Amino acid sequence: MNLTKRQHYVPQCYLKLFSSRYEDKVDYFDKITYKNLSSQHVKNVAQQRYYYDFSEEFVKSYNENIENDLNVEEINQQHLEKYFSKLEGGFARALESLTSKIQAQENLLQISSFENIITEEEKKELSFFIALQSIRTPSYRELLKNFNNILEQNYESLFSSEEGKEINDNELFFYYLNTGALDRLSTHFLEDFQWSLGIINHPEQARFKHVRKQFVTDEFLISDNPVINLKHVERRNPLNISLEFALPLSPKHIIILRDNNHPEPVDSSVFEINRNQVRIYNEYQYRFSNRFVFHTKSVNKNKIKNFFSYQSKNLSHNSGSFCVLEF
Repeated sequence: MNLTKRQHYVPQCYLKLFSSRYEDKVDYFDKITYKNLSSQHVKNVAQQRYYYDFSEEFVKSYNENIENDLNVEEINQQHLEKYFSKLEGGFARALESLTSKIQAQENLLQISSFENIITEEEKKELSFFIALQSIRTPSYRELLKNFNNILEQNYESLFSSEEGKEINDNELFFYYLNTGALDRLSTHFLEDFQWSLGIINHPEQARFKHVRKQFVTDEFLISDNPVINLKHVERRNPLNISLEFALPLSPKHIIILRDNNHPEPVDSSVFEINRNQVRIYNEYQYRFSNRFVFHTKSVNKNKIKNFFSYQSKNLSHNSGSFCVLEF
C-alpha cells in the first residue's frame, strides 16, 4: 500500500482560494514561533506527517472485533486519510463552482438572494465541508476527548480489550465519526440555519489607531482552524443562546450561517460587511487558530504580529475552546 505522508487538516483546494492561483502559495504568521513566512506552497502548510494514521495494533484489534459483522468494513492504517481524500473531491468542485460564479458577478449587491447563486448541490457539499472542517483540525482534538465516556459505552468490547490503555486522538476521532456526527451536523446546517453571503465592498482600515495597529479590517483572514464558530449569549438572559458559523471564501467574501434565534438575523441575502464585523471574524482566526494565520495583503502581516505581541496568551491562544460573544 502506498502511504500518504503529508496529510492536510485544511484541504489544499481551500487554501488555494487565498493564494496566487498560478503559484498556489500562501503567506502566513506562525503564532508559536512569532515569525512571518511568505510564498509557502499549499502542499507544505496546514499538514502533518501521518496526521490521521492508525497504529497497526489498533487496525488489527478493530478488524478482529468486527469480523462477524457483515455491515462493517475492515480498516487499514490510512483509513481516515483515504476517506477524507474522497470527500475533498466533492468539496473542491463545489468551492470552485461557487467562487467562479461569485467572481463573475459585476455587482453582487444587486442580487437579492444568496439562493440565486448557490445551488442545492453546492450547499450540500459545503455544509458537509463546514461540518468536517470544524472537527478535523488540531484545535478541536482536545474537544473530542469530551466524548470519551460515551465511546467507552458504545464500543465497550474494543476498549476493554486493552484495559488501562488510553485511546489516542485518531481512534477517538474515528469512533466519533462512526456515531454519524458529520451527517447530523451537516443536516443541521442545511435545515436550521439561514445562509447568506457577506462582501467587503469598500475595504476600510479601523478608525482608531490602537485598533488599526493590531486588527485587519480590509480583508478576510483564514487560519489552520478556518471555520468561525460563534456562540451568542444574551447578557441579561444567559439561556438565550444562538449559534453562528462562517466560512471565508476569499479575501472579499464570506458565507455566514445563523440560526433563527440570532440577535441580528439575516435572510438568505447578499449584503455588505462593515469593518467591525470583519474585525470580529478575523479576531476569531487570531485567537482560535492552532498555529497559522493566513493573509493575502502583505501590509497586514505586521498587524497580525502586533496582535500576538500585545495581547496576553489567555486572549490570543484559545485553541481547543469555544468563542462566546455577549449581546
